[in-house]
Amino acid sequence: MKKLLAVLLVILMAIPMIAFAADELPTNRPVPNLDPATNYRETPQFTVLFINGENQSLSESLWEGGLAYLPVREVVEKLGLFIKYDAATRSIFVVDSEAAIVTAPAERAAAGSFNLFVNGVMKEVTFEIKDSKSYVSAAELAEALGKYSYEDVRTNSVYYFEADAQMKDGVYTATGLASTNRNRLPKVDITIQDGKITEVVYDEYDIESGLGKSDPAYAYKWDIMLTAIPAFEEDLLAKQNPDLVDVVTTATSSHHKFVELTKKAMAKAMYEATIETTIAGLGGEVVEGYKDGNYRIVGLTDSRGWTSIVDMVIEGGKIVSVNYDSYNAEGANKKNDDGYLTRWITMKADAGIEVDPVAIITEREKQLIDTQDPNLVDVATGATGWGEDLKRFTAGALYHAARADVNFTYADGEYVVKGETDARGYTPEVKLVITNGQISTVEFNDYDAEGLSKRVNPDYLGRWGEKYGIDPLAILQAMEAKIVETQDLSSIDSITGATGWKNSIQELGAKALVDAQEETIYVFIGDATYFSAYYVQLLAIAEGNEVKAIDYVEFQRGNPLAKQHNPSYVGETGRWYTNYKDTSLAGKLPLVVLDEMTNYVMENKTYEIDAVTGATNWGKGYVQLVPRAFEIIENQ
Repeated sequence: MKKLLAVLLVILMAIPMIAFAADELPTNRPVPNLDPATNYRETPQFTVLFINGENQSLSESLWEGGLAYLPVREVVEKLGLFIKYDAATRSIFVVDSEAAIVTAPAERAAAGSFNLFVNGVMKEVTFEIKDSKSYVSAAELAEALGKYSYEDVRTNSVYYFEADAQMKDGVYTATGLASTNRNRLPKVDITIQDGKITEVVYDEYDIESGLGKSDPAYAYKWDIMLTAIPAFEEDLLAKQNPDLVDVVTTATSSHHKFVELTKKAMAKAMYEATIETTIAGLGGEVVEGYKDGNYRIVGLTDSRGWTSIVDMVIEGGKIVSVNYDSYNAEGANKKNDDGYLTRWITMKADAGIEVDPVAIITEREKQLIDTQDPNLVDVATGATGWGEDLKRFTAGALYHAARADVNFTYADGEYVVKGETDARGYTPEVKLVITNGQISTVEFNDYDAEGLSKRVNPDYLGRWGEKYGIDPLAILQAMEAKIVETQDLSSIDSITGATGWKNSIQELGAKALVDAQEETIYVFIGDATYFSAYYVQLLAIAEGNEVKAIDYVEFQRGNPLAKQHNPSYVGETGRWYTNYKDTSLAGKLPLVVLDEMTNYVMENKTYEIDAVTGATNWGKGYVQLVPRAFEIIENQ
C-alpha cells in the first residue's frame, strides 16, 4: 500500500515535488495501516425520504446504477393515497380513495414489470423487483405521482414536494445533456423573489456554435423557436407551474425539456427553503458560498488498487473547473489508459451498449460547473461508478468548502488575470501585487482593441461622467484602495457607480488570489467506519508537503448538518453531552474533545490518539483518514 501511495503521489499531486522516497521519509510516527479492508466497510445505501419536509420512515430502499429506488406501496401510502392491484394484467393503480373503482387494461405487463396507473392515467416508469417488492427510482416515482423531487447524495436523502411548496429566493440553474438532445445543451435559469418565479431564461445551445435555438442566427432552422421559447417563459411566469405551460405545436421536445428542467430548478429552491428551516430548528448555522481555493478530493483505494481523485477550483465562491480521474499503483490513470478504456468499451459493446466513458464524465463535469450542485448532475449511465464518485466526492467537499475556517497565505509576486473580451471589444484585466503575504497593489484596466485602457481615456471618462453625473476614475481608485485597506474583495460591495468594473474586479481578483495561494485544500473522503453508521470526511490544509491544519466531520443519513455542526447533537443540551457528560466525556463538550484530538495529532505528529478519551468513534474515524492524509501530503 505504501508503494501505491508513493506512485500515486508522483503522478497525481498538483505540486510534483518529492523530497524523499516513501521508504526514506523521516518520521516518528508508526507506519499507518492503509488497507481499505481493515479501515472501512461498505454500508448499504439506505435512503431517507422527506415529504414536504417531514422525515418518513421507510422499511427499506435500493440503490442501483447511481439512483435511489423507493418501495412503491410504502411511498404511496405515506402520501395518503391507496393502491389497488390487478394480478391478471400485473397492473398497479394509485387512487385517492379506497373505494375507487379501477378498470384493468387490455394488455398484461411484461414479466418482471408492472403497469402503473395514477388516477386512471398510465405512467411510464421502470420497475426494479427485489424480494417480491416493487421499486421505482425516486425521480420517476415523484413525476408519476405529481411531486417535485430532489436527491441529496451527501446525506442519502430524497425530498418530495408539492407544486406550491415554499421556495427560497435566489437564482437556480438546471441543465440537461447535449449528448441525449441532438448535441444541443438544454439549460434553464430561474429567479425566485418573494417565493415566486420572477424571471426565467431557457434555451438549447448548439455545442459547436454556442448559439441557442431562440437566437435568430441559429433558429432559421426552427423558426417556431423564435416564438415558442418566449411563449414557454411567459406562460411559466403567469402560471408559476411548469405542468400548466402550454405546448407549442412542432416544439413538443423543447416543451418537454423546459418543463423537466424548470421542475428540477424549482425543486432545488424548495429544498433550500426546507433545509434552511431544518437547520434553524437544529440550532445550526445556515452558510452560503464557498471558500476559494484549489481542492484535491481523494477517495479510498478500492479493492482493485484504483484511487479516485477530483481536482476542483473555486473562485469567487463558484466552481470554475472540475476534473475526475482514477489512478493505480503503476501510475496509470483511467482517462488516458487506452487499454483500460478499450476493455471497458468492448465489454459494454458486447452487451449491446455503446459508450464513451471519458465523454460521459466530461459532460457531467461541465454540468456540475453549470449548476453548481452535484445533486443536479445526471447519472452517468455507461460510467456509473465514475459518476457516483464525482457527485459524492464534490458534495462532501462543498460542505467543507462552505464551513471550513481556512486562512490562506499568499506568495509574494505580481498576478495578472484577463477576462473575456466583451461584445464591444473591451478586455478587463486585474493586476494584484502581493508583498509580505498581503495585497499591496490592485490595478484594474479595461482595454480596447488598440490596448487603450478606459481609465486613461479622457474622452470615455468624460462621456461616462456627463451621462451619470459621477467621476468613474475616482470610484475605481476608491475600490482599489478599499481592497488594499481591508484585504477583502467583498469590501467594495458598498461602493456604487461602476457596477461592471466592480464585478470584474471581484471576479478576476478572486482568480488572482487563488493563483497566489500557497496552500492546497485536500478533502479525504471516507466511508462509514467499522464501528459507526456515520460517513467520515477529513479536510487537510497543506503547504508544500506539510500538513498545516485538519478538520474532521461525520455525515449522517437524512441530516443536513454534520455531527460537529449540529448543536442538537454536540451542544450543551445535545443528546451526546446529556447522556455522557458524567461518564466518557468527563464533563467536556464533544467539540472540546475533538479539538483535543486534533491538537494532539498536530502537536505530537502521531496517529496514536488513545491518550484522548471521550469520543471513541471519532477516534476510529481519525484512524481511517488521518494517516492517509499525512502519508499522501508528506510524500508529494
